[in-house]
Amino acid sequence: MTGADPRPAVVPLDLAGLGFDRGAHLLLRRALRQVAPGRRVAVSGTHPELLSHLAVWCRREGHTVTAAPAGQAPVRAHVRRGTAEGDRWEGAERAGSAAADGVADHAPAHWGLAARGALVEAGGPELHFAVADRDTAWTDLAPRLYRQATAAQWDPHTAIPWDTPLTLPDDSNRPSCR
Repeated sequence: MTGADPRPAVVPLDLAGLGFDRGAHLLLRRALRQVAPGRRVAVSGTHPELLSHLAVWCRREGHTVTAAPAGQAPVRAHVRRGTAEGDRWEGAERAGSAAADGVADHAPAHWGLAARGALVEAGGPELHFAVADRDTAWTDLAPRLYRQATAAQWDPHTAIPWDTPLTLPDDSNRPSCR
């Protein structure tokens, strides 16, 4: 058994007339998930702004795009998947644990205001607080208060009567400016 990545080296993607302003980026993002970083998606499509939209989107997302040679029609461009998405979480760490016993002894300054159990990206700003040690800030009531707060959290599905019909007064169809 070899350690080769089983994903294809090139995935074709035909966008037809779909432009990035109408969702082509969603299909491209899905296609890029099918290839390993460094591999390509062969993009074809007829939208007149396809190449310029590809260039801008790929630059923002951390991928590279090259125009396809004329002999590869209908393919118009090749998008090489970058590593930015995975690089973002390189060196990230959890701010304690969301479990009841997951309170850290000391909250490092680079955790900032992250919620307990959140994944904190490396390289963020350090926020220094006067109280960062569990023994100074903690109370035995905290787990019960936490459970109570999460149980009482506002839920729009139950708080708003979504099935109630909405009726407007008859004069609502008149223009308000004359």
